[in-house]
Amino acid sequence: MGNPAGPLCGPSRWTKAGLDTAWWDLAAKIAGEPLWKMIGGKGPDAIVGADISVMDNLDELVSAVDKARQDGFQRTKLKFRRGWGLDMVARVREAFPDAVLHVDCNSAFTLDDIGMFRELDRFGLAMIEQPLAYDDLIDHARLQSELKTPICLDESITSLDRARKAIDIGACGWINIKPGRVGGLTNAIAIHDLCAARNVPCWIGGMLESAVGQGPALALSTLPNVKYPCDVFPSERLYEVDLSEPEITLSGPGRITASHQPGQRFRPNSERLANVTREYALVSTRA
Repeated sequence: MGNPAGPLCGPSRWTKAGLDTAWWDLAAKIAGEPLWKMIGGKGPDAIVGADISVMDNLDELVSAVDKARQDGFQRTKLKFRRGWGLDMVARVREAFPDAVLHVDCNSAFTLDDIGMFRELDRFGLAMIEQPLAYDDLIDHARLQSELKTPICLDESITSLDRARKAIDIGACGWINIKPGRVGGLTNAIAIHDLCAARNVPCWIGGMLESAVGQGPALALSTLPNVKYPCDVFPSERLYEVDLSEPEITLSGPGRITASHQPGQRFRPNSERLANVTREYALVSTRA
């Protein structure tokens, strides 16, 4: 399992992301516009996909993929790791020959596994997400040159400059943008626009945040160069009770609709936060 953040995505990026997205939310509220519209979204609807993790057995996995398809999700992401790899993909592809599938490797492999990745080419996957180390671009470019299946970079994309370098050397055919990882909405929009200018499609992900954290990702998911169902999740998928309100819900099969209210709409619920806070500090206002 690769480091989901890595040293290139240190605390300063997350801090900047919090401040930056708060600014965008305030700016949209002052302008009286929903956030998705203010940043150039093509409409309020975001298409989202199904994500399926490692399971106890392949029959259980096939049932889960079947349910996702019946629920109307247009694509399914399969976690891919040693011991849950080629045989797993073969079984799912056999059961669903026309399904839109991709695998997420979470930085778990190296170029020593290039033969295995060549085998993946025969399954007609939409992409192979982050196969190699999170801090690597060079080996991804080498691997991409050997494959027909597009590579999607996720953990490797920590800034606009990293995205540019990845595109320049042919390290990927897709880019997944996570606003928290890249330092906020401003940088995420810039990466989206770079991808559009360079004819590299992108899609949007989150980091298992509350509705407040996923709000910017939901807005980004409406942008015109987002060409693949995104990783934005209903609140109930991540939390028994979200610490934000309102909760994110599906508005239709594989669809989440952003609000028409000014800003991003989501806000912390102070009572729920207080109920789960173990310690807090009182700050004196005295000189």
